[in-house]
Amino acid sequence: MHLLSTRPGGHVEDGGQGVVRVEQTPGPDGYLRLRGPFQPDQKLTLDLELSVQVLEAHPQIRADSGKVCLRRGPLVYCFEAVDNGDNLSALSLDLGSRFETRPASELLPGTLEILAKGWRRAQPSNDEPYALASAAAADQAVELVAVPYHQWGNRGPGEMALWLRR
Repeated sequence: MHLLSTRPGGHVEDGGQGVVRVEQTPGPDGYLRLRGPFQPDQKLTLDLELSVQVLEAHPQIRADSGKVCLRRGPLVYCFEAVDNGDNLSALSLDLGSRFETRPASELLPGTLEILAKGWRRAQPSNDEPYALASAAAADQAVELVAVPYHQWGNRGPGEMALWLRR
């Protein structure tokens, strides 16, 4: 099974039905290897660390440099306009936020969404493409909602962002 090598924690249990040898950490290729023998009715339980983590993009990925995203367990989360309003590029994530999860009732059963604190850059009062930095509008505190990336786009059309400014 493939696990991100940067993700610590987690183990596999076999429910006392046999001996399963597990490498303590994924190999350099990111794969966690399970070695049997296995029985046809044997159940394996994968226990993963599920705290919310903030990931940053490598600085050489120019489009995402200086931006962050959220991961919970093996799932990467994204931000949709349906939850966070239009113009997602105006959002930034508070890195000191206390992340919370709650059921995402509009998505697949069992899906959790992440709640976080952030800011929305206020829209300028005119349509000018540029403004003096000192005259720029102040950021507004907002609650951000992130959903699992693999489920985005299921609640209607709208913008999606994986990476947000810090």
